Amino acid sequence: MLAEQHNPLALQRGSVRPAGVQNYLLGGKDHFAAERTLAEALIATVPNLRHAEQGNRRWRSRTVARLVGEEGVLQFLDLGAGFPDSEHTHVVAQQAAPTARVVYADAEPTVMVHGRALDVGSPEGELTHLTLAAAFCYADLLQLLAVQSVLDLSRPVAVLACGFLQYAPDLVAAQAQIAALVSALAPGSYLAVSHPLSEGPTHGWGLGSEAYREAGLRLQTVTLSAVRGYLAGLDLVGPGWQPTSDWLSGDDKAPEPAGDSEYWAAIGRKP
Repeated sequence: MLAEQHNPLALQRGSVRPAGVQNYLLGGKDHFAAERTLAEALIATVPNLRHAEQGNRRWRSRTVARLVGEEGVLQFLDLGAGFPDSEHTHVVAQQAAPTARVVYADAEPTVMVHGRALDVGSPEGELTHLTLAAAFCYADLLQLLAVQSVLDLSRPVAVLACGFLQYAPDLVAAQAQIAALVSALAPGSYLAVSHPLSEGPTHGWGLGSEAYREAGLRLQTVTLSAVRGYLAGLDLVGPGWQPTSDWLSGDDKAPEPAGDSEYWAAIGRKP
């Protein structure tokens, strides 16, 4: 553990955003100095972390394309999507189906400001960015007019929770919020989740927990049995809970596998 007087993050705790750290790891430009410092500290401890984030982002893109192309889903609610990039959900979805509708919801205001400024949807589809009043509070999200004006809640919606639930302060509470959200969706809706683990061959994330704490953030690295709770009551699609590299097998755009730092991911369908 770094001593407080030697910790370059100590004076900038309030400025560290998980989305900024992730953006740096993905090669983006939307990050503060403290976020770059944290990211480099994480890479020093978990060398494959860039590959982990790249694999998770590619998995999200492949998941969106699969849900549109194979399952006919045309509506997406993307939670904690992060800063815009070339593989943002609406880009992938509307390339496959121009009429696709996407709602981005995030509690980090700067993420939504960037999204509103940079994201351009297809003329045939719909797109909106919703800044949440509080993080990890989703139970009443579908009651908001901003959501109802874009999504037809009588039809299936795919909820994406990819690579951010590890920052929830309480795993049980986060799973309850996600469950309440999914319970209000129409049958045939989907939930896609990716999450780092603290056990088995992908335990590497646990090594970076101390660096997050030094930055004033909490990182939830949990067991596979615990993270399975997010999809409780849903029918698993495809291979079920697997490392993202297994989902991306055969994808010529897939990044190098991240070994002990991979996200685990799964897709569930509401009966």
